Amino acid sequence: MLFLTAAIILCLPYYSYSQTSPGSETERYDRADAEIIKVQVREILSQPEFSPTKTFWQWLSEKLSRWNWEGPKFNLGYQWKEFFLWVAITWCVLALAAILIHVAWTASLLFRTGQSPRIATRGFNTETARITSFDELYLMACNLAEKKAFREAISLLILALLRWLDYRSIIRFHESKTNGDYAREFPSVNAGRGEFMKFISMFEQTIYGRRYSDEQTYRQMNFLMEQIQAGAAPKK
Repeated sequence: MLFLTAAIILCLPYYSYSQTSPGSETERYDRADAEIIKVQVREILSQPEFSPTKTFWQWLSEKLSRWNWEGPKFNLGYQWKEFFLWVAITWCVLALAAILIHVAWTASLLFRTGQSPRIATRGFNTETARITSFDELYLMACNLAEKKAFREAISLLILALLRWLDYRSIIRFHESKTNGDYAREFPSVNAGRGEFMKFISMFEQTIYGRRYSDEQTYRQMNFLMEQIQAGAAPKK
């Protein structure tokens, strides 16, 4: 009996330690609700230093996924999608560049036409510019053309035509006016307006541009002048 009592007393501390050891019982914690976790995650991600960055393709995919478009679906890979997207972007950029170039080119033509020198007296002295007779000016142009001086003949040709139109009260000739002024002043109801615009354009390309002033150009402008004179009467 004494031996049994001594054994129980010796085993009592070991039993107490085993009951209080960390591994004997698992500590339990309250689990947070899923909605609370989502709210906390959103709060963390809303901060600039923790917010994730989206690529352009992710942003575009999200925008396109919101469309309720039930069209044909093609199972294309990511590389093909990227290829077609770049083709569309390149086409838009080239189209925009072409439009801007066309606008700049048109503006330069208008500016150049509006700032042209005094075409009626270009290359001639004051006495020649003051000649008002169409026949006299046209004869001088023909004589210059016979001498192969087609550039000077073309300059006299337009001077003769402007004097003739001024005599017919279709336009008002003045040394300070430019080709653009005469083109705007020419009546739209006149049958020769189209030929007059071609005449002015050909003169601009020959005298101020890169068009070669030769006999063919002189004859073409001479023919246009005859058409302008034939259609000088206003349309009925």
